[in-house]
Amino acid sequence: MAKQADIMEPQPVPQMAKAPRHINCHHMGGDPCATPDEQVLHISTKDQAEWGSSEGRRFTIDFKSRSPFAKSLFQVPVVGTVPSGPITGGPGTYKYSLVNDQGKVKDPTIIIQA
Repeated sequence: MAKQADIMEPQPVPQMAKAPRHINCHHMGGDPCATPDEQVLHISTKDQAEWGSSEGRRFTIDFKSRSPFAKSLFQVPVVGTVPSGPITGGPGTYKYSLVNDQGKVKDPTIIIQA
């Protein structure tokens, strides 16, 4: 018979961090492009974005003065990805500039939902 001290109480299972929503930075006809061009993230599920280059070229993500994240400027490396970090802004539509290494600009969107 087990002693009272030997009985383990059930422990809550820690929630696994959700994988970031990947946004691929690439070129289409020489112009920068983000796939998807419109990414939906949810505050309730603690979504994050992550940008990566599929072409071995650098990109800059610039939310200018209104970002849904703590930072408004991200540098996408030649190899690897850059995460957005947690959502710090409220629900809404956030445009950002995707700038390639030649200064060409595309304006994709992040949509934040509760």
